[in-house]
Amino acid sequence: MKRKKPHHTHDLLSIPWTPFIQCEQDPRDPESEIYLNSRYQVHLRRLKANDGGPDLIHLSFRRLDREIFVPYRDKMRIKDELVGPECEGVELFPARSREVDTANHYVRRIVGSVRA
Repeated sequence: MKRKKPHHTHDLLSIPWTPFIQCEQDPRDPESEIYLNSRYQVHLRRLKANDGGPDLIHLSFRRLDREIFVPYRDKMRIKDELVGPECEGVELFPARSREVDTANHYVRRIVGSVRA
């Protein structure tokens, strides 16, 4: 017997976008800043370059309803609002041997001048 997918009373992506607010730090992840809006939870980690290159920001985000589809425009909006519109990002697709897929999180690495 096939299980029915739970019926949601609304589609998360149809909910109006709200500004991100910074949440309390997670003691299990003390190096990350955590942000939340009406659709997403984002973990932001700032990494200093140790070779004279640009600093790096690591973004990990997930939908609040834990579904897997994140539209390109939402990814860009997350990057623009939390890092800046003139920073560039790279989405990483790891080798299968390094893949970790336990939480429907998306990972972006942002390089360039970083907001303080």
